Amino acid sequence: MYGICNVVGASIPRNTDSGTYIHVGPEIGVASTKAFTGQVTVLMLLALCVGQMRGTVDDATVERIVRELKNMPLYIKDVLGLADKIKNLSKIYTYARNFLYLGRGYNYPTALEGALKLKEISYIHAEGYPAAEMKIVKKEALKCSGKIYSEQHRRNFDIKDDILRVENDPDDESRLNLTINRKPIADWFREQWHRLRYGARVPQQEERKSRGFKL
Repeated sequence: MYGICNVVGASIPRNTDSGTYIHVGPEIGVASTKAFTGQVTVLMLLALCVGQMRGTVDDATVERIVRELKNMPLYIKDVLGLADKIKNLSKIYTYARNFLYLGRGYNYPTALEGALKLKEISYIHAEGYPAAEMKIVKKEALKCSGKIYSEQHRRNFDIKDDILRVENDPDDESRLNLTINRKPIADWFREQWHRLRYGARVPQQEERKSRGFKL
């Protein structure tokens, strides 16, 4: 039995026959992303070693992957440089109660880890799910209450017992369409905006044009 562990003397090395210490340092916060990254790195190197021994992985592939692993600090630095954009993006999901992380193939474990980190930090319900299996579900309908943020209008809109649907785009299977009460979300936002500005009555299309409304 082979164990991968960060802490010397922990239960994993005590109960395994052999293994590797990743030595990424002590866990400062609950979401120890560096431990996950270190474990994935060791597993990748172990898989490359086994593949070379079995003759299923050529030298060019090993060199390419090892080169990319060496560049990981640069990639992490690039992501950290997006901190301000990520902060602004987080405002969109401030009032979200559920999150779904999708990952295809070997990215599925990353989706699971991402969902776990969000639960550990914010105590918001989150689940990781294989992207391929999500695509099989053609339609999903949820009855929701809360707030939804519009980037175009820079504000939150209330939803109360509204039906949100996620459907595959008939013209492009790789895209998903979101509707609220069977209205495209852009139209729903526009309608709510007019209700806030002009009262409960929403002008009809021709009236909007005659009165110079911008759609």
